[in-house]
Amino acid sequence: MLFVLPNHQGVRTPKDLVVLLSVCVVGRYYRGAVGALLVYDIAKHLTYENVERWLRELRDHADSNIVIMLVGNKSDLRHLRAVPTDEGRTYAGR
Repeated sequence: MLFVLPNHQGVRTPKDLVVLLSVCVVGRYYRGAVGALLVYDIAKHLTYENVERWLRELRDHADSNIVIMLVGNKSDLRHLRAVPTDEGRTYAGR
C-alpha cells in the first residue's frame, strides 16, 4: 500500500508520521463495516481492559448502525481465568 501525504506542519518526527498514518488508515479500515467482534482473552485481563478503547474507536469511526459483539476467548483456560464471566456479561449488557 502506498500513502502519499501532503506537506503537513504537524509532522516533525517519525512518530508524528506514524500517528498521521494511523489516523488515515483508521477511517478506511472502518468504512462500510456492518459488524465487529471485540475479542478478549479471558486469561489476560489487560486484553479485557482494551475493550473500552476498541469500542470507543468503533463508535468514533464506524457507522452508527454497526452490530458489535463482545467475545471472551480461550474458555478452555478456565483455570487461568482473569476476567470473571459476570464481568464480561455485565459489560456486554451496557
